[in-house]
Parts: sequence; structure tokens; C-alpha cells
Amino acid sequence: ETSAVLEESTPLEFPEGLTFAIWVRPERLHRYDPVAGRPNPTPGWTTPEVGLYLDEGRPVFGLFHNSKTLLEGPALPLQVWSFVVVTADGKQLVLWVNGERVAETKQTLPVPAAAGLPWYVGRSATSYFRGRIGELAVWIRALSPNEIAAALSATSARYPHTDAVTEVSRDRTVPVSS
Repeated sequence: ETSAVLEESTPLEFPEGLTFAIWVRPERLHRYDPVAGRPNPTPGWTTPEVGLYLDEGRPVFGLFHNSKTLLEGPALPLQVWSFVVVTADGKQLVLWVNGERVAETKQTLPVPAAAGLPWYVGRSATSYFRGRIGELAVWIRALSPNEIAAALSATSARYPHTDAVTEVSRDRTVPVSS
């Protein structure tokens, strides 16, 4: 399993909003599959203070700080790359999958300050993501729909989006011919 802990030399702050974009390829369905975010400061809690996890394949983005705001989308296909983006502008959280707006809710909480916590990618404090993660990008503002489309276009060639059934070999994933 591949994962990372990213320490910030200068902690990111999000006074004007947040955009969180990541390529993800889930391999199996699980109740809680951490993708990326800042861990919860309460030891043993698995949900990130700010970040993304999959719940039975559905992307869930959460902000937690004395209470919580959750945004949940439709299930992602297994063994297929999906581009998941969340924007927060201080008024609204919006979830995008492959350039399509799939869910939104009022943003009732600010993005919490770092509080000395690192970013986790592909893991939480107690579990690991079951699948593959491509690149992760974080902006300190909410991107516009046109900017999200441009980010999808600029990165999609690196993550072939196909519904073909795949089989995992020792060192790579290969399409299965019918």
C-alpha cells in the first residue's frame, strides 16, 4: 500500500476558500476508505478534519470543527480513474466528478486551520486506501467551473478513463480482452 504524510513548512490557510482535486481509482468497496486530507486531531478518529474518503465507493468530503459538514456524491466505478474535485467558497461546498457537478450543500463551517497537523494521502491515522491515487492538487480558493474543466483536460491523458474490465498483474494493470 502506498501512502504519504505531507508536512507543511508554512501551514496552508484558506481564508478565501478551497479547491481540493484528486485522481482516484478505487479497487474494492469498503465502508471507510481514506483518500486524502488532514487527520482529525482527536486520536483514534478516522474521519479527516478536512478531506475526502470513499464510503462504499461514494466520495465523501468533510469539514469537521466542533460540528461537521459532509458532502456525498454517487458511487465511483471500480477500477476506473475518476477526477474528484471539491470547491468551498465560504458559502457553498460543491462536489464534482469528472467535470460534472454532482452534489452541493451550504458551507456552514470555515476550513479549519492546520493546528500542526500534516496532510495524509492514501491513509488516515488508522487505515489505508484500497486502490490507486493519482495526483492531488489543493488551491487556497474555489476554482470556477471553467477552471475545473481546464484542470480535468490538462490531466486526463495521464489517467485513462475506461469502463473496460481490468485485471491486476504483478506490476501493472492491464485491460482484459473480451
